Amino acid sequence: MLLNFRNTIGGALTLLCASCGPRAPIVTLPGVGTDPARTPTTTTPAIPTIGWQFSAAEHTSLWFHSLALVRLGVSGAPAGPVPLYRPGYINDVAVARKRLGGTSTLSQRAAEFDRTFAANPNDYSGLQFLPLYFQTSQALFGAVDAWDRAQGNVRGATSQDAQRGIALLASMFPSEVQRRNVVDFTRAVQDEQRAFFHADWLEQQPRLSQLAAAARTDWNGLLPQ
Repeated sequence: MLLNFRNTIGGALTLLCASCGPRAPIVTLPGVGTDPARTPTTTTPAIPTIGWQFSAAEHTSLWFHSLALVRLGVSGAPAGPVPLYRPGYINDVAVARKRLGGTSTLSQRAAEFDRTFAANPNDYSGLQFLPLYFQTSQALFGAVDAWDRAQGNVRGATSQDAQRGIALLASMFPSEVQRRNVVDFTRAVQDEQRAFFHADWLEQQPRLSQLAAAARTDWNGLLPQ
């Protein structure tokens, strides 16, 4: 299980649960799995394979940051009891962007992506889960690129990893229109990382590390003695 808490600019706390056995909930570069909770993989030595772990992951934070900018799951959808994104987050990002610089394709086309996704929200709800199948932005972007080059056909894969990635993406976004829009959005996310997000992420690291440590301490305090 992997949860992200969008409560900081440029950072998300990632909660990893591997309490069901010696399996990690996300796949490592470059592997892709059809179920992030059931995909065997090699974990980082510093992260135990048993128990709950809190850490900061740039690729998931980048992705949910991007979804917040395009208001995925907000426009055209009834408001739930818990907001998907922190109120005021977009305004805070605008302040940080002005300070750090870095206008991107995503920032310029956010309203366009908002309209595209809001027109058929069920077609793109999978975007909220997509980064949870990957451990790095390189793995995520590489899978989307392979999917695009193969035109969504798993038989066009050039490796076993690409085959798994294409199969996953094709199952989540089966139509050509969906594929084109997801690929377009992903490329905009890549540009956002280069133009703005990575610099903001590095700036936030000390605070994110403290948040992860505090969350870990609070969680451990709930465990039975």
